[in-house]
Amino acid sequence: MFISLLLAVGFIVAPAVSARPYLNCEDFEWIVEGLDKSEIVSEVEREEIRYELIEATDPACFDDED
Repeated sequence: MFISLLLAVGFIVAPAVSARPYLNCEDFEWIVEGLDKSEIVSEVEREEIRYELIEATDPACFDDED
């Protein structure tokens, strides 16, 4: 399951044409929830993946977070 999650994240956050759509807020939350539950990913790897996910997610998802 973890490998499929990494593959999915790789396809989502891979550099692409600027017309590529962002992740929506629900998809971001779902992926991060699975990432947080993973016991085989180190904290450093988790933060790196989370950073890439944030970059690939619609910025409006983070507008209200202060």
